[in-house]
Amino acid sequence: MLIISCDSKKSTPDLADKEFEVCIELEYSNRIEIGPAGGNLTVKKNIHKLLEQALVKKGYLTDTTKNGYLNLFNQIKQSDIDSDFFDQFKIQLGFDPFPLFPFIGQAQLKCYDQVVLRKEMVYKTSWQYNVMESLWEIEKSGDLNFNDDNLANALMSIPEDKFELLIYRKLFLDVIYIYHNFNK
Repeated sequence: MLIISCDSKKSTPDLADKEFEVCIELEYSNRIEIGPAGGNLTVKKNIHKLLEQALVKKGYLTDTTKNGYLNLFNQIKQSDIDSDFFDQFKIQLGFDPFPLFPFIGQAQLKCYDQVVLRKEMVYKTSWQYNVMESLWEIEKSGDLNFNDDNLANALMSIPEDKFELLIYRKLFLDVIYIYHNFNK
């Protein structure tokens, strides 16, 4: 006798979210394993939360909502963030966390690609697909540019309830950290 069980409580978008979250956690775990020398494991695992808290403490990030991040993008466009902020962040950590921040959202692009294209878990009209398209545009341009709308489009495509989860904000923290370390 063959018995097939289906979990009818899970919809495809729920499965896509879970697949994305597992993929992202694996990507960041790999970065931690091969990452920078120094620092303790707990700090490395929480590097995005620590950066976000430092940005809030300094007043650059007013809150962790999409509007808070859009305001932060505007400050970056206007060069209102002191470059010493990132140097001080490194000093406080006791190591350079640069390898823990993937370039232009490589981890996210890989994971959105997996969910959207390879596993076809969402439709082209989904928010995940819109985020992936915006990341493709950023990658195509080869430039971390806060003056075009691609980063803001990616951010605005993410539903508020998802954006409340740090895993969906990591992309933007990656881009901010990389941008300031390349544009010194």
